[in-house]
Amino acid sequence: MNQEQNIEEIIEGCRLQDASAQRQLYDKYNRFLYAICLRYLDSRMEADDLLVDSFLKIYQQIGTFKGDEKSFVAWMKRIVVNGALDMIRYNSRRVHVDINSEDTVAIYDTVVASSSTQLEQRDLVEQAMRTLDPMYREILNMVAIDEYSFAEASKQLQQPESTLKSRYYRACEMMRSAIQKVDFKTWKQYKESRSRGR
Repeated sequence: MNQEQNIEEIIEGCRLQDASAQRQLYDKYNRFLYAICLRYLDSRMEADDLLVDSFLKIYQQIGTFKGDEKSFVAWMKRIVVNGALDMIRYNSRRVHVDINSEDTVAIYDTVVASSSTQLEQRDLVEQAMRTLDPMYREILNMVAIDEYSFAEASKQLQQPESTLKSRYYRACEMMRSAIQKVDFKTWKQYKESRSRGR
């Protein structure tokens, strides 16, 4: 297959189970989809597994897709988000994290200790999001980043809208607190290092 093929040709090749087309599709979208995996899940290993599973589903279900490139990207994104939500549900049955526990405080301290004066805002946000309990992170991701409405999130998560709205606003508060804590500690460390250097 030609390297310059457009997305419609790549999709058609994938429908025919052409390995070269599947590779082109992976190369074109894997970074974008992997970033979504990382936003929802706790570890890179889980994100790696989800990315592989998602591409397998995309290859298997691509025959059902109809539309243009924009709707195709949204379709793939939905497969990844659905897979992430399934993993979160599975993991939450195995382990429950108390958001007020000492472990959570320790996670905040780890984020702060690893921060430096050179951290970008995006890194601060990503680190702060990783400190959230999965049930808060999933609704924050869905509504604030992936632009689901509360009604769509309610249907997807099989939870009442009022519960999800409450979780969302709580998650926003927790994020604000986490980012402020990181910023404050970073500033304090910077000031202390400056005063020692005099």
